[in-house]
Amino acid sequence: MASRYGAREKGTDGSDFKFRESVASQHTTSLAIKSRLRRYFAFNIIVGFAQIALYLISTLELVKDAPKFLPEPWQAVLALSALFSFIGISALPRNRSGLLKIHNIGLGLFGIGGLIWVFVSHFGEMQDLWDGEPVEELFSIPKVLLVYNFAVLTFALHMSTLMGTHTVLSVWDYRKSK
Repeated sequence: MASRYGAREKGTDGSDFKFRESVASQHTTSLAIKSRLRRYFAFNIIVGFAQIALYLISTLELVKDAPKFLPEPWQAVLALSALFSFIGISALPRNRSGLLKIHNIGLGLFGIGGLIWVFVSHFGEMQDLWDGEPVEELFSIPKVLLVYNFAVLTFALHMSTLMGTHTVLSVWDYRKSK
């Protein structure tokens, strides 16, 4: 027994306690990934609220000088993914893998599914832009380019979130897999 006072185990000088002070690798990995996931969830929530704001501005005409664009259904679907990010945030403090799995399903359906809807619904406009035909513009930039850039960045954010949650779920299930 390595102790400062009292009897010691025979054959040791008491300095063999370093291995007891190390933290298991799954705990350090979980901590690092959870801090990154909190940032991803925050960005997902910001994207969701931005979609809600754009949808409300377009529908209720809250801003008089705003460009008039009809709200699109994919904006509402993408905004629902923010709800699942709240579920994901609530799963992190107590390592609730069930809630995180619900988050993954919701983000896959509403987040990734909504983005696929964006790509499919605006593909015709993108073909018109490639063919040199006139397209709708916002601040002298083709609207379809802005939408596609937003969709690509949001897709990268959602995929990073899904990969992070998959990693943290595998770390949390470390003991079950042994």
